[in-house]
Parts: sequence; structure tokens; C-alpha cells
Amino acid sequence: MWFSFLLAWGVTLLILYVPGYFILRACGRARLRSFLCAPPITIVVIEALCILYDKLGVAANPLTVVLPVVLVGGTGYFLSRLVLREKGCHLGDAPALPCYRGWFKRFLHSDLACALLYIGVSTIISGVIFVTNLDGPASFPQDSDNSAHLSWIKSFADSQVLSTLNVGFYHDLEGGELTLVNTAGGYYPAGWHMVCALVAQACGVSAPLAANAVNYAFLSVLIPTGLFLFLGKLFEGKRAIVYCGAFVCLAFPSFPWGLILPPQGPLYPNFASFSLLPYAFWGFMEMVSRWRATKVRAGLVAYFVLASAAIGIMHPNGIFSLYAGLAIYVIVNATRWAYGVVRRKKQCRMWQAVGLSIGIGLLLTAVSAFFWYVFMQIPSISRIVAFSWPSYLDLPEALCRVLGLSFGRPNLQVILPLVTVIGVGYTFIERRYLWITIAFGFFCVSFIAAAATDGPLDSALTGFWYTDGNRVAGNAGFFGIPLAAMGLSVLVRFARNVAKRSKSDSKANMLGGVAALCVIVIFIVLNFSRCVGDVWTAFDDAENCFAAANNAERPNTYSPEEREFVKRVKDVVEPNDLILNVADDGSSFAYASDGLNLVYRRSSDSWDPGDDDGLLRKKLNELGTSPEVREVLETNGVKYILLLDQGGDIREERCYYGYYKPENWAGYNAIDDTTPGLETVLAEGDMRLYKIIDEIG
Repeated sequence: MWFSFLLAWGVTLLILYVPGYFILRACGRARLRSFLCAPPITIVVIEALCILYDKLGVAANPLTVVLPVVLVGGTGYFLSRLVLREKGCHLGDAPALPCYRGWFKRFLHSDLACALLYIGVSTIISGVIFVTNLDGPASFPQDSDNSAHLSWIKSFADSQVLSTLNVGFYHDLEGGELTLVNTAGGYYPAGWHMVCALVAQACGVSAPLAANAVNYAFLSVLIPTGLFLFLGKLFEGKRAIVYCGAFVCLAFPSFPWGLILPPQGPLYPNFASFSLLPYAFWGFMEMVSRWRATKVRAGLVAYFVLASAAIGIMHPNGIFSLYAGLAIYVIVNATRWAYGVVRRKKQCRMWQAVGLSIGIGLLLTAVSAFFWYVFMQIPSISRIVAFSWPSYLDLPEALCRVLGLSFGRPNLQVILPLVTVIGVGYTFIERRYLWITIAFGFFCVSFIAAAATDGPLDSALTGFWYTDGNRVAGNAGFFGIPLAAMGLSVLVRFARNVAKRSKSDSKANMLGGVAALCVIVIFIVLNFSRCVGDVWTAFDDAENCFAAANNAERPNTYSPEEREFVKRVKDVVEPNDLILNVADDGSSFAYASDGLNLVYRRSSDSWDPGDDDGLLRKKLNELGTSPEVREVLETNGVKYILLLDQGGDIREERCYYGYYKPENWAGYNAIDDTTPGLETVLAEGDMRLYKIIDEIG
């Protein structure tokens, strides 16, 4: 199983990087830059093909989606090498590094070495925190929303319909529509599910294993390469800060961990969307840089648009995270530019420069706020903004979590707040980075509004993220990463200088390097440790929750005994036999993880007493005597009934979601081994598989 996990992880990286790499190479981009910038290009192109294939009725799988893009991109690259060998425009390539005598020194000072450092550190850290807390490569949290995520992956992979405009649970269902559930597809931000489905198809693995492999690929490679691009551009000319960024990529509990391991259940689409933010920020910052040729700038504009589209494909609210950050970036830099222009003029007074810069800043802020308000009024968005999660913290506790940088976790961080505060102070010295502090502060305030308040302010600041504190905290964590990189570099530089002053001979540089390494090691140990002295950290809480959520042996909605029973069910029924089940007894996971052909493929408390679903919920136990019930079953082609918690009453040993009400499933719960019209096929404890027989009394 673990070999399958590693294989799926490698295939994920190939899917995400190879198509985009060849497309960028065909456009004349440099090798390393093409690799680093590839994922957003790949996601947009593949999703566009999946949408097109769905409209044309063509099956979407790695051979029809990924391979053609690689072949076209590779052919274009080959032709461009022949025709434009020396004329390729470079997508923001860094200036050449100084030439050193030894190849190893040249390598250590290269972008490649720095990128590998980002990937290597993130691979190890995510392996320790994420992979080691999985209870097997195919384990999964049994949260209600996760039953939907995994079922969408399974439906995508089996049906070969991967369009984000046609997302549904029943595309693979033979025999057409059901009257018990809505089988029609519709829009959902399913870019992450698309990638998982392609991996599941390519490797022949289950939906949970594919999801874990894709998440590990994002954590270990996609996020660090994106942050290397972003931080490399943001701190251009400050190599020490860029190198320190490798050690803080995954340092914040709120991003990415607060999205992939939140207390309320995984937020995979938001996790994937926020993971692509650094690519769009890099594209925008390169796009607005000075001294760009028209062709190069046009290419950067196209890349920024595609990166933004990739963010939206994963989850649209990532676009608003991007908008908020870029608005602050533009406002702060425009005010600094205006101040500098006025101050360079002769006979200009300080108050004039300050007044003009403040005026421009206020004007741009008003314009940004106006567009923010306009977005909130769009009908499809206003429904999201109107939705509000109730507050769950009081103001002092929310403020304490912000200061401790734990956000959604009760336990505070130890070393990270110090490093981040130093980074904040650094931005007041190097004011070109001040926009990062402002963006970080904006989302910290927004988190407090989401977690500790209810009302108009909460909706205005955080409505685009469902007023969900975990999603808002993910934004704060993202903007905290550059601050932590600056803070860590200050500590590293300080330790190095102190160590070098203690020696005046040739060993000073070596001693300085050792001191710098010690600071980095201390930061990693203190930040990622689950316990520092008597203080339990946010990472301890996150790892405990994640390990417990993935523990396949503990009592759960879909318990180990129920999974073993489902395996026996698979041996009895035919693959295409439709099985009627109770959505909230854990059986909804049996479709995604074990492949049962179920009616209810996600947990849900929504139902209409007046439709066929409502009829069976009230009268299914009358199937042996009621022609009306029998007609519904025959119309839908139901062959079996699966009950994992017979009787449906709430007991201590049973795990139900909070919204479960036994009376909503009265017809199912009234079934027993003597119910007319049923034949008991399998029975163990309170688990039953019944076959619907033809006789009706």
C-alpha cells in the first residue's frame, strides 16, 4: 500500500509539472523557470480540456487529457528549438550569478540549489507531520463534507467526467437517473478533485489514497516551489531572506495545516486554491517590474491571468485573497512612489509629499473598497456572503490566538510569534515590504471578526470566505510566511555576526556558518515540536486531531467492524447492483473507499417529505405490502438494502453526525429480519444486508 502511495505521489507531480513545463519551454522559457511555473498552466489547460471533453462526450483520463498536452507542448518545444533557438523570451529569469571557480560553489549559489532546499525541507516536514499521522495510505477523516469530497473523486474517476461545470455523485451510475436523489451534475470548484481523479485513474488506487498522495504532493513540492518564486521576487537581491524562507514555508499552523487539518474537517478545495496564491503574486510582481520588453510583459500578463484562473478553478474565494493582497500591494507602493516623486522635485516641502501620498492612498483604498462592495452584490456571491458561521470565541481569546499565531488552535506557538514580530519590525525599516505587514494585519483583524463577532462587520470582512475563521486564518498564515522569513534572517545574521566577531582568523566564517545553522535548527525544533517544556503547541493539537481523524481502529461513523462487513457485502452483490442505504450511518463512505454502488453517496440532513426519498424514509418498512413503495424501489432499480446501524437509535457506541435524527429515517429504522419483502443475506451484530424479493403481500 505504501508503495502505491509513493507511486501516486510521483504521478501527481508528473501530472502537475510535466504538461506545464513543456508548454512554457515551447514559449521559450528557461528550464528551471518552466519547472517552477508549471502547475497553474497545467491545471488551467487540463481543466479546459475536461470541460470540452464533457461537452463533446469524450472520456477524460490521463491518456486523453494529460498525454496530448505533453505531446503538443513537447512538439512545440522541439520546433521552437529549431526555429527560435536564440530568440526565446525569458519569463522573468533572474540575472546571472557571479562566476565562481568551483562548480559546487556555483551550484550552492544557484536558483536550483535554493529551490531544492525548499522542496527538501518541505518534503521532510510534511512527511513527519502529514504522512506519519496517516493510519495507512488510504485512511481518511470521517467528516460529513469529506464523504462528498471522496465520492466526487470516485465518481470522476469511474465516469471519466472531470468537468468542474458538471460535478456530481452519479455520473458512473448505470441505468440513468434516480428519483430518490438528484443525479444531475452542476458547478463546484473541483480542480483538486480533478487532479485526485486523474491520479486514481493512472495508478488504479482508491479515492482516499489518491487524495492523500495529492495533498502530500502539494505540501512537499507545489507549495514550496511557489513560495520560492514569490519570495525570490519579493526579496530580490536579499538572498539570505530567500534561503530562510525554505524553513518557514510550512511553519504556520493556519496555512497550510489549518486548511488540511482543521478541527471542523478538511477544506481541500481552499487548501489547493491558497497553495497557488504565490504563483499569481509572483506573476503580478514580475509583470509590473520595470525594464520589461513588450513581449516579455505580455507573457507575464498571460501567466498572471492563467495563475489567477487556476486559483479560481480550485476555489473562487482564493481570488478574493489574491485581490485583497494585490490591492494592499498597489496602494502601499503607489503611495511610496508618489512620495518619492514629489520629494525629488526642487523646492518641495515634506508636508506636500506626505499629503499627496496619503491622498493617493486614501483614493486607492476607497476604489478598492468600492469594488469589494460591488463583488458582494453579485447574486451568486451575495448568497455566500450572506451565509454566516456563528462566532465561537470571545474577543480576548481570539486576540490571544492571533498573538500566539495559533488562530484555529487553542494551543499557542512558542518561537513563531517572536520571529514574525521581528519580521514586522524589519518592514518598518525596509518600507518596501510594509505591504506584507498590512496584509497580514488585515487578515488577523478579519480572523477576530470571524471568530469572535457576528453581524455586518463579520460579513463585510470575511463573507467571501463563508465567515469561516479557519479559511481567514489561512490567509493570515500565507502573508505571515514572508514576515517569518525576514525575522528568521535577522536572527541568523545576528548570530553569524556575533560568532564571527569572536574569531579573527580564517575560522571566523566557518564559526559564523555554524552559528547560523544552529539558529535555524533551534527554530525548526521549537516551532514544529509538539511540546516545548510544559507548553503544548498548536502543532501538537493539529497532529493529535489529524491522527485521531485518520485512526481506522477507533469507534467512528464508519467503524472498523462496518468496513469489514462491507467487504463481505462486496463478495455477495454484483458490482452494478444498486444498494439502498442510510446516508448517516457511515455507509456513504463505502462508495468512495470500498466501491459499493450506493444510493446515498454522501451524508446529508436535507430531505423533502413529499418526494420519493421522503416516502421511503417514512414507509420503507412497508415494501412488502405497499405497491407505492415497491414502485419507487423498482423505478430506481434498487436490489439490496444495507443497514450498518439497524434500528437507527442513538447509542453510546454509535457515532452519528450532530444533525442526525432517527425520526428522519423511520422507515429504514423499522426494518428487521421479519420485514415482508426482504431476504436476509448477511447479518452480523446490528449490521444487515437485505435482498429485495419479488413477492408482495
